[in-house]
Amino acid sequence: MKWSADGSLSEHDHQELMKRLCSVDPVLAETDVCDVQNDVALTGYESAQMKRFLRSQAEDPETREVA
Repeated sequence: MKWSADGSLSEHDHQELMKRLCSVDPVLAETDVCDVQNDVALTGYESAQMKRFLRSQAEDPETREVA
């Protein structure tokens, strides 16, 4: 991980840090922050709001497609 001069992280480093924090902190793991981090694997192009929507659709048995 590398910090820039202004104290920020690259997007990749920020995501990796959040994944680690969510995996070791049970209180943090229950928050929306970690839900969004878990959804990063979708494609990386969706907004956080779209990821939450897609995740909720995947969890709702009434919206699942029958194969």
